[in-house]
Amino acid sequence: MNDLDRFREKFENERDEYHPDNYRLLQRHFRKIANNAKLSDRTRENHYITLTRFGKWCKKPFGELTEDDILDYCEYLANSKRIVKGKQVKYNASTLYYYKSGLKRLLKDIKPELCKSLEIKTVSKIKAPSDMLTEEEIEKLLDACLNARDRALISTAYESGARRKELLSVKIRHVTFDQNGAVLFIPDSKTFERRVRLVFSSSYLRAWLDVHPRKNDQDAPVFCSLRSPFNVISHMGIVDQLKDLEKRSGIKKHLTMHLFRHSAATKMAKHLTEQQMKIALGWQPNSGMASVYVHLSGKDIDNAILKMNGIDTEEEDTNNKLKVTKCPRCREIQDSKASFCFKCGLPLNKEFSENIDSDFQQVTKNIIDFNDPDVKAQLLEFLTKNK
Repeated sequence: MNDLDRFREKFENERDEYHPDNYRLLQRHFRKIANNAKLSDRTRENHYITLTRFGKWCKKPFGELTEDDILDYCEYLANSKRIVKGKQVKYNASTLYYYKSGLKRLLKDIKPELCKSLEIKTVSKIKAPSDMLTEEEIEKLLDACLNARDRALISTAYESGARRKELLSVKIRHVTFDQNGAVLFIPDSKTFERRVRLVFSSSYLRAWLDVHPRKNDQDAPVFCSLRSPFNVISHMGIVDQLKDLEKRSGIKKHLTMHLFRHSAATKMAKHLTEQQMKIALGWQPNSGMASVYVHLSGKDIDNAILKMNGIDTEEEDTNNKLKVTKCPRCREIQDSKASFCFKCGLPLNKEFSENIDSDFQQVTKNIIDFNDPDVKAQLLEFLTKNK
């Protein structure tokens, strides 16, 4: 059962909490959105969340609603509270927009003349650069992950900037590895299918697919639940994992899948053209989103001012914490901090390599000092072959 099925079942089980006429109108409305192919499951879920809230609050038939009723409900929302990190806080502007927009969709269907009573202030979804996840915070999140799946999910979400629904649509057959990392094909998008190049996250993705519970099934979802039958992880499953990661990592930012997309776009804006960003992030050619992130990054104006003052702007980016390296033996892409190649086991850290060589020399010396010539010869031959 997916999240949408659970919302539908909850609505049916709580029938007695609604005015009978209102229940039938909501039931009809939900049937209409269920048959609207243009809507995503998440949008349908939002209809259930916002409208069941209003349906339980409203004690009179929807057909008798007045402007005063709508204003009363808006006041009720403004005074409502929720628990955030153990404290009761009032709904923020985004939450109020969310509930009012849901109600407006219903009013358009049953009493359109009341729509003007709803004052809805558009909330900007663009965050300030300081609100984005930094590379240091991504490292903390990866260190806080308890399994390979979560490391793959976090790193891929940050590097690709893909939408939540897009990532969850990816199956094992949509991932291809090559000498430069991996290519992710996104088959289900609100705009268009596309391929995404992954470099840093490719090693985490390969490590996860090596232990994936359905790795021999090419149609299995890449990001699945860790419980049998290992179907795609649910939206609430991701929400719960991100909450746990917030606590374990100590990061003071509210983690959502869309924050990873915002953060990826902010980073890309410093290196890609607007057209390249539109392709990479799945924006329509006429979208203005890329220019917004380029503007926030300050890349164009910073470079112009630095150049005006005679400062070279073509220097290598030394602040990149999420660097990769290639294993000199198998050429597999690795996290630059890795001590050993996850594929062939070669030591990648100079200190580890020197310690292993030192240990090998000591073992060899001990064997040479061994008295039995036959055993000595066999051990030396074995060590030489397996060095």
